[in-house]
Amino acid sequence: YGARVVLRQLDLRIDMDEALLNNPSSWTIELSFSNAVRVHITRIAGTRDLKVDASPTRRIALSCAIQRFLEIAVPNELVKPREGQHRLGLAVSLLQDEQVLERYPTEGCFELASSTAELDAHAWSA
Repeated sequence: YGARVVLRQLDLRIDMDEALLNNPSSWTIELSFSNAVRVHITRIAGTRDLKVDASPTRRIALSCAIQRFLEIAVPNELVKPREGQHRLGLAVSLLQDEQVLERYPTEGCFELASSTAELDAHAWSA
């Protein structure tokens, strides 16, 4: 017997720097995926309000919240690897005035499992 799990979204949680959160200026966090999708989370200057959009332009709603942590749910249809790729790359950048202030990782990208089988292979329990 087996069960097939369908991943509906990629949930990301980013621990935000308090100084950045308290700074009233605008900033953007860019999620750059290896499948050419970019997600921009922009803080509107003087508020804690966020504007979230994905490119290439798609009519997909993204859920996002911020307090001490920025949490975003990226729908699975945006984070599918390119044809022939088995893993999805992700880089996270903090931008202010279109200049990169920080990037994680500094070179390359995080590699994310893109299938349930691959997730199961890396799963462990205590």
